Amino acid sequence: MRKKRNFNDILREEGSRNGEKLMSKARIANRVAKASSGPNRQSAYKIKASTIQRLLEKFPNKVRVHRDIRLDDFVVVALRNNGLGLHFPSDRFHGHVHRSMV
Repeated sequence: MRKKRNFNDILREEGSRNGEKLMSKARIANRVAKASSGPNRQSAYKIKASTIQRLLEKFPNKVRVHRDIRLDDFVVVALRNNGLGLHFPSDRFHGHVHRSMV
């Protein structure tokens, strides 16, 4: 017999999916930026950064953030359930979700 889901179960599942959707949008913007040049590239990177910033603000417990040892100006943001991350400017990270730094 199926267990009855309550409101909190539904919220938890939807929150997880929404976090994954935001990360997917950021990944797509990153791919577009790498394949573009000029103003289109800048726009795509802005979309990526704003999407990651929303992910950090809305789902701080679902992300893992660590410093990039090769690029001092960036941190790497990844979903906790997926090891693949994206670079995010460290100056935009400060003051948001420092508790998730690893």
